Amino acid sequence: MAQTRRAVLATTAAVFGLAGCLDTNGDGFAAETDEEAPEPFPDLSAEQLALVERLQQDRTVESASSDETELRIEMQTTGDIDEDRRVVAEVYLNFVQQLAVDLRGEIVDRGLREATFRIEIEWAQQFADGEIDPDTYLELVAETTDT
Repeated sequence: MAQTRRAVLATTAAVFGLAGCLDTNGDGFAAETDEEAPEPFPDLSAEQLALVERLQQDRTVESASSDETELRIEMQTTGDIDEDRRVVAEVYLNFVQQLAVDLRGEIVDRGLREATFRIEIEWAQQFADGEIDPDTYLELVAETTDT
């Protein structure tokens, strides 16, 4: 019987000892590490990342990636695709001088594609240079929309 009691005590001590290793901050939860979270958009240039961060002030960006010809952004809809597209077009204008790629946007609703659109750098540059007006710029972008 003494052996059984010792075995139970040893097992209990081992379980609590293991729990103590996991509970490093004393509140019953594992302590957070000092490791930094991975960068959510690692393949973006600094300028592209700045555009995405600015866009995230108004919209939820689900993903972003790029290659030598375009920046691709997937964002959650607010329920108004025209307004979502307009916001992206306006933000893109603020970065046209720093970017050297077109933008392809995909608007999603809970993971399902609602619409895609494209903004060519040429259109944004023409608007910035005063060659086209805001309505023409937004119309060019709207014409690329596929729902």
